[in-house]
Amino acid sequence: MFGHTLRAAVAASFTCVLPTLAAPVSAQVVGCGEISAFCFADQDDCPCANEYELGGCANATGVGGILQASGTGIVAFDDLVLTAVQLPEGMPTVFFAGQSTARIPFRNGILCMDPMTTKLLRLFDAQSSVDGRAEVGPGIIDYLDTEFSPGEGEIEPGSTWYFQGYYRDPGHCVASANLTNAISVTFASEPPLGTTRIAGTVFYDWNETGVYEVGAPNEDVIDGWKVRLDGPGGPQETYTDLLGRFEFFVPSDGSQYTVTSVAPGAGYIPNAGGIWLPTSPESQDVFADVPIVCTAFGQIAFVNTPELALGPDYWCSEEAVALLQDCDPLWRETVNGLCLRTNVTNPNGDEGTFFTVLLPGEDCECDCPDDCDDDCDGGNGNGNSNANGNGNGNGNGNGNGNGNGNGNGNGNGHCHCHGHQNTNGNGHSSHGNGNGYGHQDDCCCGCPDDDGFAQATSDLCDFLSAPTNGVLANQLSQQFVTTVLNYTCGVLEPPIYVDRFLDGVLVPLDEMIEMTTELLCMPCSANTGPDGDEACRELITGCLQEWDDMNSDGDRIFSKSRTKREFTTPY
Repeated sequence: MFGHTLRAAVAASFTCVLPTLAAPVSAQVVGCGEISAFCFADQDDCPCANEYELGGCANATGVGGILQASGTGIVAFDDLVLTAVQLPEGMPTVFFAGQSTARIPFRNGILCMDPMTTKLLRLFDAQSSVDGRAEVGPGIIDYLDTEFSPGEGEIEPGSTWYFQGYYRDPGHCVASANLTNAISVTFASEPPLGTTRIAGTVFYDWNETGVYEVGAPNEDVIDGWKVRLDGPGGPQETYTDLLGRFEFFVPSDGSQYTVTSVAPGAGYIPNAGGIWLPTSPESQDVFADVPIVCTAFGQIAFVNTPELALGPDYWCSEEAVALLQDCDPLWRETVNGLCLRTNVTNPNGDEGTFFTVLLPGEDCECDCPDDCDDDCDGGNGNGNSNANGNGNGNGNGNGNGNGNGNGNGNGNGHCHCHGHQNTNGNGHSSHGNGNGYGHQDDCCCGCPDDDGFAQATSDLCDFLSAPTNGVLANQLSQQFVTTVLNYTCGVLEPPIYVDRFLDGVLVPLDEMIEMTTELLCMPCSANTGPDGDEACRELITGCLQEWDDMNSDGDRIFSKSRTKREFTTPY
């Protein structure tokens, strides 16, 4: 019912329609089709000022529904997939198609098609998942052709169609429904008979899927990128156009070709210290045995991240302690999982040379039995007896007795873990009896979390600032934990990458951490002082140099750019 009433509701709601922004197109379209996102809620025309620049008007979740597209605009492939994200959970969702555009405030959103000049064709029913996703396709072309009368739903090569998502949005804004942004698809035309078109897209692959997802935030095409085709007839080169597309035409004879994304030299990007990194294969083998072969190359822009290069001394500062407090106890758990070595040389390789910090809630050491409820000896002291005469008592407690004379008092006490303890005893005098009370400090003590944190940060500072006595594993540990703390408690979001050899090859920092942890956990790492294990010393020396460089000037450390980087062909 929700989907069937859409067109009728739109038609009944408007007596005036905004001018049409586009009309059906039939043309020679090369490449793998033209797919783009449009009609974003960024023009101050959402029904209740619920603008959202990355997708449709904001919904009950606080953000707008985003419609994305993957696959191609090849009619014969019929592999187009529409995915709506950021929808309210568990809501009925309808995807619909049309062939003319408009921009009309409707329900809680913007309708991007003109219902007066195009029939809105409803696609499959869907429902948003717990993570706010709803999806249709592949098979959209076949569905439209089958479910609607001839001429209504038939998609021809070279024609342009528009798609949008409509979903329930209860308890929000002015109505109970909302819309995503829209997707435009101009389907590719067929190449000349006997010819294979090898085509594709180069794009900024923010989410590292290797798949070009039109409409996904930060995922944009890259123009001016070099692509090479190797195969019969010799190599051919071309550059992507403004839509990030490239294409080659070859005889359709079944021959094998290799398509290669030719990235600029290491370090190239207009920003100093930047770099491009391919995230889908740099080369792909294809066969010229069908009219059209489509492929894509995802690239990621990285920027130098000197903020991560904070030396060991930094973690003894008040500013660093504030960062540690914010990410406690994560940093303590992380440090204790790294096999950090102290400067104690241990030829036997025992684990006693590992450095750890106090975890929250751990007890301080005390002289009490392991079970704090066990009886402890009462406190020693002198007891005085006061009565109708004179008397003195000596023992474990203070005793008051009635009588005259001298006596001795003995007290047995019960040990608890908090506060001062009272020990009760009996005092015996020559002419009377008395009771004694003694005060004993805690024999068991629990460390409050605040005290534990202060002790942990103090131990960390002592470890990082302690001079080493030739134990290379200790020097490596100090540099190693410094970077890990910057990574764990700093302001930068993972993943972080490391250019280990300054050659443009980036390795995930997590991989470096794993390798270094394994090295320091080896028993030989406890014997790296003078005359120690030479083979282990050699391994640690190389690793130490890398971590030391990373904590010096940051030239080796990179993070993903949050936005598409400007690209100008450098070839």
